[in-house]
Amino acid sequence: MSDRHHHTGREDEGDSDWLRSALSTINRKLDTIMTTLADISAAVAAEQTVQASVITLLETLSADLTAALASGDQTAMEAIVTQIDTNAAALASAVTANTPAATTTPTVPATGS
Repeated sequence: MSDRHHHTGREDEGDSDWLRSALSTINRKLDTIMTTLADISAAVAAEQTVQASVITLLETLSADLTAALASGDQTAMEAIVTQIDTNAAALASAVTANTPAATTTPTVPATGS
């Protein structure tokens, strides 16, 4: 007795339909992943720009303060302190405005068996 399997065209069509469906699903998910990666790349680039701006700001303030201290110019030092306070408030406000609120995951109580 032989253990040969006879395949009909319909079984092959079903396999083919399943494979097409699976590939279509994979392609959709890959598109979603690529879109997400592009979004992440854009966010990282924007963050690097902000970081560079903050570094420039701090370096400028440091140089201005060093010059004011060297000259003993009290008015210049007070102006720099005011500028530092203004920039710190603006930076804190921007961080708060662009930080998503913390989310909590609901806890599902365990059921006794």
